[in-house]
Amino acid sequence: MRVITIRRVPDNLHSRFKALCALENISIQGKVVELIQAYVEREEKKKGK
Repeated sequence: MRVITIRRVPDNLHSRFKALCALENISIQGKVVELIQAYVEREEKKKGK
């Protein structure tokens, strides 16, 4: 498994994202992986993979 570091995320955006993750009872890491997976699947489907 790889580690991804995201730098320079605006404080306000980070706070809002963290709060939304908490409401879903999911970690920030878990949500980021979920979002990346959804993006990859959507793009692959568009490209017919």
